[in-house]
This record gives sequence, structure tokens and C-alpha cells, in this order.
Amino acid sequence: SGETNSLLVNTAGATTLNGLVGNTDRLSTLTTDASGVTVINSSSILTTSHQTFNDAVKLDTNTTLDSNSNGNVTFNSSLDSVAGETNSLLVNTGGATTFDGLVGNTDRLSTLTTNAGGSTVINTSSIKTVTDQTYNDAVKLDTNTTLDSNTNGNITFNGTLDSTSAETNSLLLNTGGTTTFNGLVGNTDRLSTVTTDAAGSTVINTSSIKTVTDQTYNDAVKLDANTTLDTSTSGDVTFNSTLDSVTGETNSLQVNTSGTTTFNGLVGNTDRLSMLTTNAGGTTVINTSSVKTVSDQTYNDAVKLDTDTTLDSSTSGNITFNNSLDSATGETNSLLVNTSGATTFNGLVGNTDR
Repeated sequence: SGETNSLLVNTAGATTLNGLVGNTDRLSTLTTDASGVTVINSSSILTTSHQTFNDAVKLDTNTTLDSNSNGNVTFNSSLDSVAGETNSLLVNTGGATTFDGLVGNTDRLSTLTTNAGGSTVINTSSIKTVTDQTYNDAVKLDTNTTLDSNTNGNITFNGTLDSTSAETNSLLLNTGGTTTFNGLVGNTDRLSTVTTDAAGSTVINTSSIKTVTDQTYNDAVKLDANTTLDTSTSGDVTFNSTLDSVTGETNSLQVNTSGTTTFNGLVGNTDRLSMLTTNAGGTTVINTSSVKTVSDQTYNDAVKLDTDTTLDSSTSGNITFNNSLDSATGETNSLLVNTSGATTFNGLVGNTDR
């Protein structure tokens, strides 16, 4: 009592924690060596500073790891539930939580949650849970990563999401639930690519998502804020499903890329965007029957129609083509423009493909 002392465990066997650790008087640090395995069968491990698990960790119950003075919580090897179980992990620290090994690859965690303080560094190719993954702190990707939930769990980023400094790493999100970006993505250090799978939905509640190359949204996308999607090296920005504002809102989308922006699903059909703007570089492919906004639609790049299309503004918005307008190669598609505002063609229309 009244002290904070450290514990280092060295064994090639199993280190098993079956009772509360540091619950009455915290340890200063807890460290296990690289050989063997650590089984955590306790609801909490409380330290003042660092917790470093150099060996494989197995969760035998729902567990909270807590440091009250910005200590780092580090997993240098794999992290799983005990075989046949699915247990949750909550990490509370103002320091860095680091995953250097596969998470849930053999036996999935039920949920994974980090608190709002500090940061999470993901330096593993995959994190697999049964349900939710919630990152309340800033996340840094230190390698190409896949986050996966196999029962429609929600994957939520409540802080910023970046690559580790001087790197550009990719993110693939697989879930039938909702993927939500509530903080800036790639604003400090860009991701290489962002990809979501076809199941579920993606909610973009941040002002910008920045990548080096492609952004591919295979699921339905909802805009919960005015948003800019930006790629720095001619990456493609692709919507393979619907694109709407969140229910009851009208939010704008600006796409900046010298690559191809493709709309393969209805845009604003359920909840209109306020405005839609593409930059002057690259091309826009419209492969959907309608794009609906409240006000302006401005296409600064070359536009290709890949199907018969209606562009519609409900409040006298201007619909402007500042570059060429054609059908996709080898096709002849129709365009209907519905607006009480001005429709302007500033580039050749049908010159390459009528």
C-alpha cells in the first residue's frame, strides 16, 4: 500500500492472471518477455505507467487495460480470445496503444475499444472482431491494414486517422455494419488508399479524406458534413453504391483528383446533397440514372455519361459543365437536366462520343 512497483515476467510457459491486477494499489509497469503466452482472465489490469506484452496474449474474459499516467500499452505479438470464446478489450490510456501483431486472427475478440486520450498505432495487417471496433483516440496506420467485423459490427473512428509520419499506408474496412469517420482522415499524413466492402454503409462526418491514390466506397455512403475527398496522385474516387446526405441534412461534396471520379449508384435519391463539385483535373463518369442536389452541380473536369442520366436541382441551382461532355466510349447515352437555374455548357458536347 502506498507504493507503485513494477513486475517483469520471464518464462517460455504461460503467464496467467486470474485476479484483479493493481485494483487496490496500481503496479508501476507490467512487462512479459517474448516467449510463451499471457492469459488474461481478469476484468482489469491497472498500472501507473506502461503495460508491455511481448508474448502472445489470450483474453479469457472481457478485459480493461488501464494506465493513469499516459503509459503506453503495447502488444508486440498476437492478441486473441481464448479458443472457443469471444472476449472484449477496452484500453484506457493517455499514451500510445500499439498493436504490433495480428489481432483476432485465430480467435476473434468480441469488441475492441480505445479511450479518447492518447493514440492508437496499428502496425499489423489485420484486426478481427465479432462486433464493434471503436477508436476514440487518434489512429496511426504503421502498415497496410484490414479492419474486419464478421457480424455487422460498427467500425468507428472518433479521432483523426493518418498514416504514421513519412509513410503512406492503406486501409480496407470489411463489415456489414456502419463505418464512420468522425475525424480528419489523412490530413497530417495521407493514407495510400481507402476501401470499404460492399456490405453495410459508410458515414463521412469529417471535412476531408485525403489519400495518395484511390478511394473506393463499395457500400452506401452518407455525408454527415460538408466533405472534400482528395487524392494527390491521380487516384480514382469511386462510389459503387448510393451516395446521399444523412437523413434530414443536405451536405456538399467536392472531389479533387486528376484521376477518374465515378458514380455507379444513385446520388441524392433518398436525401439530396446540397452541392456537388469536381475539380478541373481528370474525368467524371456518371453511371447512374440520376444525380440530385438542392443547389449547384459543377463539373470542372471532362464528363462521360455511362448510362442515360438525369441531373436535378430542386432550388434553382446552376448546373455547369466547364469541360467536355460525352457518352462513354462506344455508347450513346441521354442527358436530361432539371433546374430552374442556369445550365451552362462551356466545353464541347458529344464531340468524341455523341
